[in-house]
Amino acid sequence: MVELKSGYLVKISYDGEETFAQIIETVTGLGLSSKSTWFPVECIQKTGEYQSCRILEVYGKTSNMGACRWEVNDRKLLWKYERPKLVTVSEIENILGYKIKIKENE
Repeated sequence: MVELKSGYLVKISYDGEETFAQIIETVTGLGLSSKSTWFPVECIQKTGEYQSCRILEVYGKTSNMGACRWEVNDRKLLWKYERPKLVTVSEIENILGYKIKIKENE
C-alpha cells in the first residue's frame, strides 16, 4: 500500500458498505475521516485494515477547488486492494514446478 498523506481520498469498506473518506491533518497527526468513522492513520497504514474498515482504493490530491469534495474527479488512482486469491496446493506446485508441504505457523 502507498503511504497515506494529507489530502488523499480513500475508498473504504466500513461495516460492509463502501464509502469515501479523506486523509486529514490534525493536531495529533494524520487521521482517516469519513461520514461514519474517524481514527488515526497509523492504525490502518501498514495492513489497510482496522476494526471493521478496509481500504479499497487510494487516490492522490486534487486541485484546491476540488479538495473538499469526496469525489474522484481528476484524482489519480495510486493504489487498489487486490483480494487474496484462493488456490490449492496443486495449483501452487504447478506454478513453482515442484512439490511442497504446508506447515503450521509457529
